[in-house]
Amino acid sequence: MYSRTDILRALPDNFIPIWYNFKFRGNAVQRILSAHPECAWEKDWCASPDPSNVSPLDFPETHDAFVGSEENYNVLGRVEAHAWAHTSFDLHDLDREKIKKFRQAVKTYKEKLVFFSLHPERDSIVGNNKQNVFLYSSQPFTRNFKDKQAPKLVEPIDHSTVFNIDIAKLFSDDYRTFLQEYSQIVDHFKFTLRTNAVRAFILRYLERERYVSTL
Repeated sequence: MYSRTDILRALPDNFIPIWYNFKFRGNAVQRILSAHPECAWEKDWCASPDPSNVSPLDFPETHDAFVGSEENYNVLGRVEAHAWAHTSFDLHDLDREKIKKFRQAVKTYKEKLVFFSLHPERDSIVGNNKQNVFLYSSQPFTRNFKDKQAPKLVEPIDHSTVFNIDIAKLFSDDYRTFLQEYSQIVDHFKFTLRTNAVRAFILRYLERERYVSTL
């Protein structure tokens, strides 16, 4: 039986985990990072039955949720299924199909960066990988569709192997605030700029969060 630590240690350097606490928009950040040409993405990772949902920044056109099936509505709740930009490439669990998916990705993507998401066991963030992304928030934020109380603030991790992303700034309604945080991401990973596409995804995502809070 594999442990998550075993898998993290075995992955090549171009596989980069995104560590995030619940409600910190980790799936959306995974999509944003993966949307650059230097990164890998597959339609299967969209976790959507919608054939139009192909690239990381696509919103479903034929379904009203990323995971638009009645089964997922029942498991997640309709509001959550509406709002979350789920992906299927993560290490939240270690079932056989998930391990098989990672093995195939390692064989396929030798050059491109491959981002995947998981929730932190704080002590294991530093040391397992040469590169890590960690999501924090410099100010309280509330996802109204989930609850009315802002999640507890999370501080950035000061370590040479950790790149911190401030989701309060990245998902800001203010364009200059967003651009400052996005530019740091682009500079760090040497990405090709996709400012307009990323900004459009974020604004649509924030709009959807606000909308589903009224359902």
